[in-house]
Amino acid sequence: MRANPTRAEFAVKCALDTLGIRYVFQKGFLRGKTLRIVDFYISKPVMLCIEVDGKYHEHQVSYDAYREREIKLQRRKDVRFVRVTNEWVFSQSDLAASIRSVLDAACR
Repeated sequence: MRANPTRAEFAVKCALDTLGIRYVFQKGFLRGKTLRIVDFYISKPVMLCIEVDGKYHEHQVSYDAYREREIKLQRRKDVRFVRVTNEWVFSQSDLAASIRSVLDAACR
């Protein structure tokens, strides 16, 4: 687990703060003896995990999908996942508004 956010994670963190959305950064989910960590966890109005993916994640798509399934099994509830890339984060002219749109779509 990283002690400090990446630049993209920090930008998303600031956008969530601007929107007044309560979240947990680097939330851990324990399944058996395995700890799964998501970048951001929002519990209300729906359980939502936001993952900010760098280039590294291009090579581990199936592993990331496996992690998502494990977290969903552990929670035994409808946990939704939103994945955004670093490039997407940095390309938004109004990141807070873009994050709001993504979250609204995920909550439907």
